[in-house]
Amino acid sequence: QSKENPSKRQTTSTLHLPTDLEAMVTADSDHPAPFVWLLFILSPITFLLLTVITDAPFGKLYYPRSIWGPSLPPRVAWALFESPNLVWCIWSLIHRRPEVLGKGTSLALNANSILLIAFVAHYVNRSVLYPMRMSRNSKKVPLAVAASGFSFCALNGYIQTSALCIYHPFHPSHHTTPQFIAGMILFLIGMAVNIHSDSILRRLRDKGGAGGGGYQIPRGGLFEYVSCANLSGELLEWTGFALAGWPSHAPLAFAVYSFANLVPRALSQHSWYLEKFEEYPKGRKAVVPFLL
Repeated sequence: QSKENPSKRQTTSTLHLPTDLEAMVTADSDHPAPFVWLLFILSPITFLLLTVITDAPFGKLYYPRSIWGPSLPPRVAWALFESPNLVWCIWSLIHRRPEVLGKGTSLALNANSILLIAFVAHYVNRSVLYPMRMSRNSKKVPLAVAASGFSFCALNGYIQTSALCIYHPFHPSHHTTPQFIAGMILFLIGMAVNIHSDSILRRLRDKGGAGGGGYQIPRGGLFEYVSCANLSGELLEWTGFALAGWPSHAPLAFAVYSFANLVPRALSQHSWYLEKFEEYPKGRKAVVPFLL
């Protein structure tokens, strides 16, 4: 009787999934889950929708229209549609695999836990801290926009947190590689830019300004180079997240969708600034310094 290959036996044990979830996702990054593919497919659709058909009508691009449904208070809307990310994080932690994140109440220090902490930090800011700090002059958010944001976060929150907690264990030394370190540095820089830019915009909304219907030209930080520094920071975050998380396809799908969603919005806001302010700096780009 031939002996079983020990390495094969260990791999089989490590990648075993609960039978009720096995059909939905896989731990093998060479075969992305159907939900990950869905995110890739939605990216060009979203890009075309926002560039050809309509702008997302919230923030400075907000305009009341019956087709968008009733409008929600901005703080309520932001907290609502960003919240699925944190809900899925809790669910994924409860159902985590010990070989991915460790046993008990403590997390193992590895690529999975570091990426999970980065993801949670971003959405604690976006769904809790950011709404709390929003200016009272912030415009309402149409129900249709809040619903679409909620749907995306429900899908993407599941994809990212389940991949990190259950389905994609990275190599034990992945978090020490130059690729991972470079990705996390980009993520942290992007998050800092995003938060700093949001604070600049918030102060401008508090002050008001007659030139743009309550808006002013943002200055300082990355705003000296782009009109939408807050979106630039977020794109940099998820680019770094995808780099650090490769070869998992889940972070890459998130980064691709972020560009498909945020770049059209940045271009629309850039055009809005140029139309509203005659003195707007002509050398500024929309979202990528010196390029776009």
